[in-house]
Amino acid sequence: MDELAAAMEPLLPGNVWGIVCQQKPLPDEYMVITPVAEQIEVYSGDEDEQASMQYRVSWRSRAGIRGKVEKMKAAAKQAGFLIVDSPVPYYENETGFFVAHIEVMTTQPGE
Repeated sequence: MDELAAAMEPLLPGNVWGIVCQQKPLPDEYMVITPVAEQIEVYSGDEDEQASMQYRVSWRSRAGIRGKVEKMKAAAKQAGFLIVDSPVPYYENETGFFVAHIEVMTTQPGE
């Protein structure tokens, strides 16, 4: 998750959080990175196991989300992540935030 946070940090310096935003009151714009799934694959023979990790990156903004999905995708791809989903952005009436998110995956060798 650290590599993904480092890739997103230049887009919103100081406002990229793991799982939940710790700042109170909430800033007008921030990102949250949440683990979605982990899959461990073990191969027979001389192959090592590998772990596939999937994350959701949510960009929450009171000012709107135009162009933010494209920026997140570009940063994730540049850092070597595969984009697996990009749901339609939406507005949360109860919080007043627009929300855009992407889901990404990376595969790492096991130990």
